[in-house]
Amino acid sequence: PNRILEGTNSPAPDPTVPSELKFDIERNYLPAPNHPVLGTSFAVPVDGSEASTDQFLSISGAAHSTRFFVETSPATFRPTSRAWLRPAPGVGGSGRVLALPVSDIAIAADAGASVRVIRLLPVDLLGNVADTPPGGLPVTLTAAGSVRIVAPDGDADETRETLMLGSAAGVTVTIDDAAEPGAARIDVTSGTRILDSLSVEITDAADDRDGDTADADGNASGVIGDARCSENDFPTLACDDNCMLTANTHQIDSNLDGLGDCCDGECVADPAGAYCEECEFVGVPVTPGSQALSKARWRLRLGKPGKPDKLRLRTKLNPSGNATIEPHAELFAVSLVHGGETLFEVALDSAFLLLSSRPKYRYDDPTGAVSGVTRITVTGKASGLYSLVLQATGPALLVPDPGAWQLAVTSGDDSFVGSTTCTPKSSGLSCAQ
Repeated sequence: PNRILEGTNSPAPDPTVPSELKFDIERNYLPAPNHPVLGTSFAVPVDGSEASTDQFLSISGAAHSTRFFVETSPATFRPTSRAWLRPAPGVGGSGRVLALPVSDIAIAADAGASVRVIRLLPVDLLGNVADTPPGGLPVTLTAAGSVRIVAPDGDADETRETLMLGSAAGVTVTIDDAAEPGAARIDVTSGTRILDSLSVEITDAADDRDGDTADADGNASGVIGDARCSENDFPTLACDDNCMLTANTHQIDSNLDGLGDCCDGECVADPAGAYCEECEFVGVPVTPGSQALSKARWRLRLGKPGKPDKLRLRTKLNPSGNATIEPHAELFAVSLVHGGETLFEVALDSAFLLLSSRPKYRYDDPTGAVSGVTRITVTGKASGLYSLVLQATGPALLVPDPGAWQLAVTSGDDSFVGSTTCTPKSSGLSCAQ
């Protein structure tokens, strides 16, 4: 009942009479589709085979933002709980296609010999493709790094393009490399709002970032993460590394959620699990002194006998220059150091969900399998700042020692460090910058 938004009998429908209900759909179903043990999650047949199903109607909200998509086919799509297909109008507005949101694209450094074609579509707050408001939705595409916007091109400037999205069909965008390998990015803005950001990897060779023989774009589709590996198909089938910054030679993904056990907490919960000895982080380590944290505060509440400790941490991250933070596509780590010893640490590799193009990223795990962390949210602000909130719970999370503590945060190649002073409280510690 608490998932029902409205209806003729909401919030508690009467099962004895016909009712029209509108309900909130869970975005990340677990277990994963086609799980070999637990089976497929609940589904509503819409092909006429189910006599009690009369109609399934999906209505989007008003367009609020944009997302980059690539079109896909049901025949080749590989479902995981992290891949969310969206119905969309065909190019030009006629017909219907299935589109997959993308945040990472790979392009060969071949000076124009190959290009990538993607679609920029207007979306509502839930990420559904939506109609634009009257007059259209004005957006600006800005390329940074070794990438160029080939089309559309109305001003002969391959680094910037201003567009008007006039319908749900959006616009087709063609991008290419600028002949130099490296990382690049295309940002989408509307006024002062950041709507979306596309990471672009320009490479002149196989892109095996962690040295475990699985490439980031192993199926050579140009989309990183659209066909993630599992132990069952690697290395027989071409697939994308399910743990790009952590070496995991067997690519084991026991819960089929699209992330390898070395990245989603499975091996933290059970270090003796199959192939967990392979896990080796090769991402960028925390380098103290790189950038300063601002407004760092955290509090530890010690649990009473039989009750868990609780940790809540807040801070702000201010990347230098035009850098962006993308915890859904890179290694994200938080650590607390006291007396030269790391007493709390969580490391998550591409484990966040992109909830909105604000941008807002979130990691949720009620079980607290990774260092007791139950939730982390990272939210971008118009000023370029990012707010970070971390919550963790578990037995003996931290030693409640007062004095100076160091807080370090890493997201990809951006690291932030700040010092806090902790004072004892009757229930634990209170710490502030």
